[in-house]
Amino acid sequence: MKTHLFDGRNRLATLLTLAVMAGMIPQGQTAELPKFAPTPPIQLIRVSPTWQSPLVGAIGLPSLSGGLVRFATEEALYEGAPMAVRPFLKTSTWVPERTDPYAFFQKDTDRLNYDLNANERGMTFVGRSRRGELGIYSISTNRQERAWVRGTNQIPEGNGVFERLQYPVTQGEFTVFIGSGKEGQKGVYRATRSGIVRIADTSTNTQGNAAPFHDFSYARVSQDGTVYFTGYSTNGSALYRSRSGELTTLLDRKAIEPRTKKPYSGALLAGVEGDWVYFTSFGGSLSIGRVKIDGSSIETLVNDATLIPGSRAMIGAINYATVNQERILFEAATQGQEFSLYLYEKGAVRPLVRHGEELMGGKITLVRTGLQSLEGNRFVCLVDLQNDGEETFERAVYLGELTPGSLAIANSIAKKSDDRSWFRLGFGPIPVFARESGNGGTNAAAVRLTDAK
Repeated sequence: MKTHLFDGRNRLATLLTLAVMAGMIPQGQTAELPKFAPTPPIQLIRVSPTWQSPLVGAIGLPSLSGGLVRFATEEALYEGAPMAVRPFLKTSTWVPERTDPYAFFQKDTDRLNYDLNANERGMTFVGRSRRGELGIYSISTNRQERAWVRGTNQIPEGNGVFERLQYPVTQGEFTVFIGSGKEGQKGVYRATRSGIVRIADTSTNTQGNAAPFHDFSYARVSQDGTVYFTGYSTNGSALYRSRSGELTTLLDRKAIEPRTKKPYSGALLAGVEGDWVYFTSFGGSLSIGRVKIDGSSIETLVNDATLIPGSRAMIGAINYATVNQERILFEAATQGQEFSLYLYEKGAVRPLVRHGEELMGGKITLVRTGLQSLEGNRFVCLVDLQNDGEETFERAVYLGELTPGSLAIANSIAKKSDDRSWFRLGFGPIPVFARESGNGGTNAAAVRLTDAK
């Protein structure tokens, strides 16, 4: 099949609204980070259909794992090698062990984007059947495997069944997710073939504190079943570890940020790799950092004083960050400008995709990445392109390479064409969600859009 490139006839209609969190420098370092040697411009190739003027969140943030690109829309889950991404699971697909098909995949009232995260076998996702049953399901490439959570499952140590499921991640025989029920119940839960257990919920007190949790965000699980998550309480957001039923605080407002020597204002989990838990922080400690899984050491990697190579501008607000082999792909906005993509590697930061750059005859008006968007030499991102003077824009998933190479071959065979071969979205109202500035929690009302032809 041919991969299609977009010629850039579009324009941003809605500003990206994101929670402001920002970046850091390695521990003990106060000077400007070393710069990467000059590299050729990053080549981008489109690996998805295009959507006309959708709002933020209509297409889920893309994942790159095991060489496969994945992302979610309301009507389909997409998967495939970069040159062959296609919808492989649609709303017409039957739910495993049930007699009705899926109703949707991505729809939710949370403004945090629905981020797919894959593992060595495939990935897990949230789906709802046409009967209204909500569940978490596991798939390998092009094949459904099993259900981790059903709409009939009782909430462990709670009342009733799950009415909402969010952000499932699987490692080995464990799946961790955020679950909610009636009367404000919410918590972090871990599922296995033996059942579901509570890790922490809104009745759990934070470690060494009488204040209970009131909200939760992204969670991760290791091969041995250890769970890491972001928990919110009246003391702010913090990183926690749960191992063998013991809850440990890894980083909270009592922890000291290495560069400024001031307490952290809050933190949001970005990923777990090796012996480190990676996070973004905000408030007076705008940064990307990491803490040892035993809490023994904290390092600052990027901060708001980090200079961008080739300019006098410093890294400002930082949003999503992807960790892969100790490298970090992240979104950052300088001096109140739109977000661009940057790479941190071995103590250096370099720009990858900038807002306002030209691509296929248009200009990039939005670029976003997710929590699993970097693997090896390649990365994926969402890009909006616009053409001067036009009122519409088009959004699509693009693939890039850190060191240009094989994509040059892909670009040489890619031709501009229409999208009739792609799976088309419906044209009704679609609820969408995205992180918004000034919203420190994870809940907010949905906004709506109408998908255009």
